[in-house]
Amino acid sequence: MTSLTTREAFGPFCFYHLSRGLTLDIRGKEAYLQGGSHLYKAYEIFPESDDLSIPFDEVTYDNLVRKIEKEVGVRVVAYASKLNKESVEFKPYISATDYNFNRVLPPEQSIFRLHNLYISAEGLAEEILIKLQMLEFYCCIIIFNQVDDYLISQSNEICANLKEQIFNGNLDSEELDILVKAAKNAGLPIEQAFFLSNASSLADDMRNTLMRACYHFSSMTKNLWLVNQNVVVDDFSNDNIKQVVRKREIIYSSGLAIQSSHEFTSSVIACYSTLELLYELFVYLIKEPFGIPNYPKGLKFPDEDPSKAFPQRTNVLLNDLSSLDAPFAIPNLSKKKFTSLRRLRNDLLHNMASDEIRARLFVGIGNPPVNNHELQYVHYLTRDIETNGNPIQHPLSRRFYKQQVDAQHILHDWLIDTSQCVFDTVDWLIHRLKNKAKDAGLINEN
Repeated sequence: MTSLTTREAFGPFCFYHLSRGLTLDIRGKEAYLQGGSHLYKAYEIFPESDDLSIPFDEVTYDNLVRKIEKEVGVRVVAYASKLNKESVEFKPYISATDYNFNRVLPPEQSIFRLHNLYISAEGLAEEILIKLQMLEFYCCIIIFNQVDDYLISQSNEICANLKEQIFNGNLDSEELDILVKAAKNAGLPIEQAFFLSNASSLADDMRNTLMRACYHFSSMTKNLWLVNQNVVVDDFSNDNIKQVVRKREIIYSSGLAIQSSHEFTSSVIACYSTLELLYELFVYLIKEPFGIPNYPKGLKFPDEDPSKAFPQRTNVLLNDLSSLDAPFAIPNLSKKKFTSLRRLRNDLLHNMASDEIRARLFVGIGNPPVNNHELQYVHYLTRDIETNGNPIQHPLSRRFYKQQVDAQHILHDWLIDTSQCVFDTVDWLIHRLKNKAKDAGLINEN
């Protein structure tokens, strides 16, 4: 199982955006969980401590966040850095009566929990890049062993120049074929150069697509937060002593609701596209003989039965990483792990959209979506599904919502699982190519 080098610590220098439109502002002494434009819940951090100036360690903040997530039934999904946006001096303590709710900042990027650690989308991208660089390293070792160092270096330059001409619109398919044949006739290993270039391109495409999915999820989070800031569903009964919040919920449709729906759709599509590109990279690097530059064709991500991940059964090796070492690697996935994601993606691609008639949100106070706390929330539902991933349907209706499946929560789960699938699959490939290089005597671990 992959390990993360990046640690996104909780502390007093960020606003944390939780699901359902809530935000959390952690101070040195207190934290404020906000729902809506002014409803809030205050939490004390180490109330027995008299030191108000020194922030506590990250474990303290982490435990606080986990407590809040469990208590309110939401989760941390994004953050915004105060230090990047505010020049005001940080005050470790502020009374609830003096707290300014308008100072909350919109989310900058998504944040996820992987291997019991929190990591931002930016940190996730860096972690994946480190893995992909290691994978490229072993690809190069094996390819360089097949050809002369000078010739492969020269071929790499020619390949890069040809691809640049393609991107600039100066080469078509027939012209590329002529130039590649000329390089081969001159004795240059141009196909091996294209193999390395194509592998790098596939890896970059996969990584960038996952980042696009995270971006759309962050935008969805921002829109839901904006709804919670701008819509007022308060129904106060003032008895001159205190204000009592009555449980209430409204159906809300607007441009922000439509934008939230669009971002959900775009993130779902990008999320599953990440898996498809990951599978293409997987097949590309396990093909034999190693180094064939042609892109695989007719591939379908094997979510129904991952045992069919290998185009040829001969590709299975006894020393490959097992499900104990890399449970989310494509060949080790449990059956139908991503089936519901694929089926929703297919529905969206076939113009069914994510909403039956129009995008709508449920905005309420003090109801089950926030475990009955007096906090205003925004609830965006996605369709009901069966345990096998099939959508629950009726001849007269394509969707049902009785299960109250939170679209933001389920998308967050898919992004986490997809990220883990990327990490474990790349680890699986690194292990495979490392053993290949070792068996060929190209590396010596001793």
